[in-house]
Amino acid sequence: MPEIKHNFTTGKMNKDLDERLVQNGEYRHAVNIQVSTSDESNVGSVQNILGNKRVEYLEYLPANNQCVGSITDEKNDKIYWFVTGSAVRYIDSELVNGDYEDATTTTYDQPYWDANGETGTVLQDEWTLVADATGDQLGHGMSIVNGVLKRDSSNNGSNSSARQKVNVVSGVQYHVSYKRKWIAGGGRTNIFMDTGNGNITLAASNETSGQVVTVTDTFTATFTGEMFFRIFFIGDMEGEIDNVVISSSQQASRILEYDKVNNIITPVFIDMDNSVLKFSTDKITAINIIDDLLFFTDGINEPKKINIQRSIENTDVSGNATTTIIDYNGSIVPVKEEHITVAKKAPLNAPKIQYNYFRDPNLANTGYINIANNLSNPHTLLNSSKGIIYDFGTLSVGDTFETIIETDVNFSNNFTLNWKQGTNVILKAFDPNGTPPSIPLQKYDLKGFITNWEHNEFSNFDELFNIVNTTIAPSGSAWAVIAQDVEYSFDSSTGADNQKLVFKTFDGVNGKEILNNKKYEISFELAEFNSSLAGDLKVFFFDNTTGTNEYTILNEFTNLSNTDVGVYTYIVDGDQYTNNNFTNYANSLVFEASDDNGTLFNGIVKNPSITKLDSQLAKVQIELTSISGTPPSVPAGETSLNYAVDIYEDFDNVFSNKFSRIAYRYKYEDGEYSFFSPFSNAIFSPSVFRYSPVEGYNLGMENSIKDIVVKNLNNSMPSDVVAIDILYKEDDSPTVYVVDTLKTNNGIFDYKIETNTVKNILPENQLLRSFDNVPTKAKAQEVIGNRIVYGNYEQNYNLEKYNPNTGQNEDFKIDIETKINSKENNTNSGLPSVKSSRDYQVGVVYSDEYGRQTPVLSNSSATEEVQLLSAREINNIHVKINSDGHPVNAKYFKFYVKDVGGDYFNLAMDRWYDAEDGNVWLAFPSSDRNKIDIDDYLILKKGIETNKVDLTTKNKYKVIDIQNEAPRFIKATSMLISQKRHSAVSPLFTSEAPFKTGNTFSVNYSKYNNSALSQLVELFNSKSLDEDFFIRFAQTNINTAQSSSNKYKIFNIEKTASAPIKLHFSVEGSFGSDVAQFNISQVQDHSAGIIDNTNFIIFKEKIENSAKFEGRFFVKILRDEHYNQFVTSTIIDNSEINYTTSEVTNKKIYFLESVTDDRFNFPGHHGDGLGNGQHHWGLHTAFDDYTDYDGASALYPFMDDSTTEPPGNANGDLNAYFQSQYRVIQAYGDIDYDVSSSGLTNYSQKFAGCLLGWRCYLRGLNTAVDPDVAAADRVETLHLENDRANAKFEDVWYLNSSKFSYTYPYYTGFEVSADYPIPNSDTVHDPWKTRTAVTNFSSTNTAILHLSFGGIEPQVTDGWADGTWPYYDAKFFDLVNHTTFGITQGAFIEKISAGSQFRFKEDPAGEVYTITDVQVHYLINIDNLCEGANQAPPNNINHHARQAGLIQNDFGYGASDLVGYTGPDTRVSSGGTPVYNFRTPSFYQAPNFSVNYKITLNKELSWNPVGTPGSAITGGLEIDIAASDANAVYAQTSGLVTLTLDSITGSTPGGDDANIEVGMVLEKYRDDGSTLRDITIKPIVTEITFDSNTSKHTVKLRCYSGDVINGDLPTGAGNGKVGDITSSDDLIFKQYYMNGMSPNSAKNLNWFRLGGESMGNTGVMALGYTIEFLNVDEEESPELPSSPAIWETEPKKDKQLNIYYEASDYYTISEDAANLQNLIPVGSIIEHANSGAIPLNTTITNVASDGKITLSNDAAVEPPGLQPSYITDRFDT
Repeated sequence: MPEIKHNFTTGKMNKDLDERLVQNGEYRHAVNIQVSTSDESNVGSVQNILGNKRVEYLEYLPANNQCVGSITDEKNDKIYWFVTGSAVRYIDSELVNGDYEDATTTTYDQPYWDANGETGTVLQDEWTLVADATGDQLGHGMSIVNGVLKRDSSNNGSNSSARQKVNVVSGVQYHVSYKRKWIAGGGRTNIFMDTGNGNITLAASNETSGQVVTVTDTFTATFTGEMFFRIFFIGDMEGEIDNVVISSSQQASRILEYDKVNNIITPVFIDMDNSVLKFSTDKITAINIIDDLLFFTDGINEPKKINIQRSIENTDVSGNATTTIIDYNGSIVPVKEEHITVAKKAPLNAPKIQYNYFRDPNLANTGYINIANNLSNPHTLLNSSKGIIYDFGTLSVGDTFETIIETDVNFSNNFTLNWKQGTNVILKAFDPNGTPPSIPLQKYDLKGFITNWEHNEFSNFDELFNIVNTTIAPSGSAWAVIAQDVEYSFDSSTGADNQKLVFKTFDGVNGKEILNNKKYEISFELAEFNSSLAGDLKVFFFDNTTGTNEYTILNEFTNLSNTDVGVYTYIVDGDQYTNNNFTNYANSLVFEASDDNGTLFNGIVKNPSITKLDSQLAKVQIELTSISGTPPSVPAGETSLNYAVDIYEDFDNVFSNKFSRIAYRYKYEDGEYSFFSPFSNAIFSPSVFRYSPVEGYNLGMENSIKDIVVKNLNNSMPSDVVAIDILYKEDDSPTVYVVDTLKTNNGIFDYKIETNTVKNILPENQLLRSFDNVPTKAKAQEVIGNRIVYGNYEQNYNLEKYNPNTGQNEDFKIDIETKINSKENNTNSGLPSVKSSRDYQVGVVYSDEYGRQTPVLSNSSATEEVQLLSAREINNIHVKINSDGHPVNAKYFKFYVKDVGGDYFNLAMDRWYDAEDGNVWLAFPSSDRNKIDIDDYLILKKGIETNKVDLTTKNKYKVIDIQNEAPRFIKATSMLISQKRHSAVSPLFTSEAPFKTGNTFSVNYSKYNNSALSQLVELFNSKSLDEDFFIRFAQTNINTAQSSSNKYKIFNIEKTASAPIKLHFSVEGSFGSDVAQFNISQVQDHSAGIIDNTNFIIFKEKIENSAKFEGRFFVKILRDEHYNQFVTSTIIDNSEINYTTSEVTNKKIYFLESVTDDRFNFPGHHGDGLGNGQHHWGLHTAFDDYTDYDGASALYPFMDDSTTEPPGNANGDLNAYFQSQYRVIQAYGDIDYDVSSSGLTNYSQKFAGCLLGWRCYLRGLNTAVDPDVAAADRVETLHLENDRANAKFEDVWYLNSSKFSYTYPYYTGFEVSADYPIPNSDTVHDPWKTRTAVTNFSSTNTAILHLSFGGIEPQVTDGWADGTWPYYDAKFFDLVNHTTFGITQGAFIEKISAGSQFRFKEDPAGEVYTITDVQVHYLINIDNLCEGANQAPPNNINHHARQAGLIQNDFGYGASDLVGYTGPDTRVSSGGTPVYNFRTPSFYQAPNFSVNYKITLNKELSWNPVGTPGSAITGGLEIDIAASDANAVYAQTSGLVTLTLDSITGSTPGGDDANIEVGMVLEKYRDDGSTLRDITIKPIVTEITFDSNTSKHTVKLRCYSGDVINGDLPTGAGNGKVGDITSSDDLIFKQYYMNGMSPNSAKNLNWFRLGGESMGNTGVMALGYTIEFLNVDEEESPELPSSPAIWETEPKKDKQLNIYYEASDYYTISEDAANLQNLIPVGSIIEHANSGAIPLNTTITNVASDGKITLSNDAAVEPPGLQPSYITDRFDT
């Protein structure tokens, strides 16, 4: 029959329509049906739904569990329901038969005991009674009566127990209790059971009151299954036990699955202690299933999610075990709540980054090698592809060479190079002065790479030998051990000569042998024994030669004393073992007590040390890839040249030129990703500071990091993380990249990043996700658009803390306390520090375990200001949280810091220029232009070439102006065109004078018509566009300082046509008040007139568009002393700078030191001690007797043409000159002395000798007073031989240790009045004043020089009438503009100013000094003209008038003052009038006046030419010329002494070659190359010539010392004489201290001592050294500093954003040991405050879960006896 089918495909019940209208596929009414949705043919058919069905009994589900939620998975025909209740199923959680009421109690006669707890005899639900006594198990005396376990006196006294087995569940906590009553015997009962980890004792009781008591205890099962349970009567106790109960109140939660198809119930997720699911009797409010994921929330706890299938796989089917997970290590671990929360944990802290550098700071990146000038000289080159080489001249690109690496950059022999096969290296030669290039190398001479040569060695080290045994020879000698092999004493009172102490490094079996082809360093220490070090000691060093031992003598100490205590070090090379008269001392260091000089050794020898140098030799093979030009070879005159070999820094890597940061995130098993960890600090490490003024930035700010390793990514990682994404971003981009993904099951958690490859870019919606946006609780949950959406939720937390006193939460208040900790930075590197001149606000953020954070919490006491004075220190903020408690939900906290100030910037300044208004323009790179505006403030934080600024003074400058291009003023170069002076007698200006507010004026053309400026108008009109003409007015007055107007730009110049012809000037703008000072009147029109002596200056400025102005902008600030000190006065002092010098700024400097006698003031070192050392002018006996010089020429003093001169003496008689000088001093000179009443002896000694001594030093033999006469004989350089007997002299610069009489104030110039030089006085004046030529200040590393120039002759003034008073000469001391000295000395003097740099030309180190301050003093050397207390009237005018008269030939004036003097001069008339009249003023003469410059230097003089004459300069040049090179031939003819040498080149102590120079002293010679002899009277080299025909050098010698009798070198042979030198002698020359003479005084001494080449004696020579002022060679080197000044902009006050910056990692609030790794991360630096108990830079290497912390270094812990045990027990020692 036909089949009728109705398909209800719409599945819709429709009761709205009449049943006749219901459409097909709908139905009117149905109950308990469903519409089939299968894919089969019955789709749409209606089927009945089965009703409820009871499922099988769940044994593991206790009866009191209840369902709190369920969901049907219709897709999979499964139901999931959520239950909670008791963890275990036992009825009432009690032990069955716990009341002993079951009659099935069994007693066994002989139970079977096995290791598993009598499994065959002890049963569940049945008690077994047994005694422990072997063989009498039935003697337990127990019975069960009315449900009570009783024990009576029939027991055998052994422990007896009732036993039963019970089921327990792992992880469940059980409560054990029983009632007991003691009757007799012992009183102890207890329970004994095996909970899974072995038997434990519980619920023990010793109660003996006879009362019924209840005993309780708890335990947690550690396994699931049967547990063996026993309750004991101990010993012979009699008593009762009842109500034994094992119960559990532990709650468990379960999620179960019902498979409707198969009718199977499966445990999905079991939580046996409800610590994970946290179900309560409240219903689960929302459940959703997405695929295999089950989401649920209850409005009470964190929303959760489980993976159904994975949970089932990790859940025991017994239903009584907590679900597990398999962690990333493959271990099975219990599940935690964090594994199933929807919110997932993210990494707490930024990843730890290990930097790998191009230049590892812990290894040597640079080595030094050397080449030679020929194969026979030492070098480090071993071989090459071109054969044996000694330099690089024959090598080409592609060639290889092998070389030893001599030292590292610190010249150390112990180093490990940061090189390997393939390392690129570059080579750069040292400069010709031996200065190494700056490291890292910027330029190179050769470039290459390290090959795979099999002999490459990258380590070089020395080997310290052990002393294997120490012996005393002979046995029983006075050598006594203090510390074995370390310290020994020798007692001279018990010892004898030749007793030896022998330290051996090899005993035939143990130790190391001394090889004679190796180099060794030997050191030891000598000390006092019984407070004395004395006598003689010989020290020998033996090699390994057996039989007759070969050795070298290290030292033969003689006449030791306590001053010889100290450490002695020697270097022994292979060719020094030349002695062989001992046996049995091979491989030994031997000390032999001796009494060769009459005193036996007494003392201590200790700490012997023998080190084999270069035990392993670093050597490499390099293949050349590039050669820059021609590689430098050894300079002429040298034998070797060093090269630096450095890593070639190729910065082409992923981190170059960018600030990169690394973070990471977790990926979980179900595909969830955590939010990001904090990003790391910028992966950037600058190399050495290398500011490039040319490029305008610090080249060191290129990243020196080659690659990085991200470390310990599994630190605190949740166990269900399956992968880690490593993330990368750059600071200038928000994009975040995934570098790579690490699978956690690989067990690799360090990742190296060395390329810029990335996997993918993260989407934007991931970038700002700082935490999982999941509410803390939610009542509603739904799936919308494949997303979980929560409703009716709570987000974040109330800021509350828990009060343990009330048990309630209350508001939490933050209380933060801060302070600034500062410490000095003792490194050469910048270190992390908070900035100075800032206010900081510190805050704290609390976070729960899922990253939900509080806002930044702070308070008023969390603000700190870092003072400017702390700028140079390392500053950090110390934070202390004083709050009581913490937010209740917080697990972690971290600190944030806010800079309360605004933005600020640093600007590097390498150039500066004077501004037209006296201020200064600073030049900055144009790239910094947006950092600063007008009216901002700049703060000077670092000076030029110094890391310091005086922060206690003003260093804040307002920006006056900013120019984006160089201001015209600094681009302009000025050239003087004309300078004319106006006076009423010879007027320059016409009646049309310049005036204030005017802009025109005229000058007389006649002043210009006879010069090139006759074409001035044409010159002005033809100027180029980049030229401008300017004018300025200036005036100099005797009583005022020079004044000057501003400069004014010329607008036009016209020449009038009619007579008188004028030049008419127009200027731009109007004249200001600066011009009014030059007007006669202050009317504001042309009639104002111009005052006399006004200079009219015309100059031209041309604009220089130099490359140095490009790429710069310019900022004008005020110029003050602070700026001058730290910027302009700190000029470049860098060995890389090439300097130029000029002859006009170089001067030979001498030394002047007064004699030590307090009475006298004349130069010392001019005599042998007779007459107080005064040998000048031939004075050998008394000061007052000059009659020996009758007839000797006085050289110009005689000035009265009408007086008859002595026959044959055209220039006057010297004796008469002395007498005249003597009388003038007595009558007209300074008498500020204590004159004895008995006569004038002291008087004559003090003044006559002093004046003559100064005249000798400054004028030689010249006695002229008239400046014009003196000028005729002034020479630039005096020649001792050619000028021996004439009146010529040279002006003298000298380092001044002289006495002096008085000084003029700087502002007065030269003045003679009632007030100057010394005020009229009737009191005795001060004695001589003193100064010291050179003073080094080691505490500040500065020095002061007193550099003087003299003498300065007063100008003869026409019309100087007798008694003219007062007298002024403002230009007298102005040497720069001085008529006489301006040309010859002006350029040098101008350099004597702050900021100038100089060096001593003869300094072998070439040390450069910078002048930081100069003070000028006008010196009166001898006579201050003052009339003192012993004269009446005490008025300076008396002396002035009389000495002025002498200068003007008024010899008769004041003659009465000379009456009564009785001197040895018989030619004085009886009336006292001199027969011969001389110009002999004591005040008005050149030797009386000098200018002294007190110069402060930026460092100590390391090479100081001032010292005790007769000694070698400390650090001075020393040259040893071997006999074979010198081949010296001595000759003497009259006063000419010479040595003829084949070579003037010798070796310095450092092994360098050097030539002897004029001025060096021949100190010693080595007789026949062996015996060193000191030359008694030292010869000084005066001249060196070379004969090209014979190839010989002739060295002329004179006497070095002025104190030697007759100034002569002894003639003839004899030890210690120059004449003893032969061709077989080595010669030793040294630089000596200056000898205290000037060329003038040497000439004077030689003339009177008959010294000279043609005379009978050799004579002397003044020794001086050259100061040369330096200029930077602009063509060779930039004038710019490598360490610029650093300026900082003042923080802007209008800061827009209020931003806190993350300042720390997260710290765990809990201090449980398990959290210590978060609290104290591995790698943390640990130190012990205020002690060195923990070594510097000790780090944490491990933090174990049990709280044990391991350090990288041992710490000093006091012994247990000094500390309580609870402290010492904490240390593993």
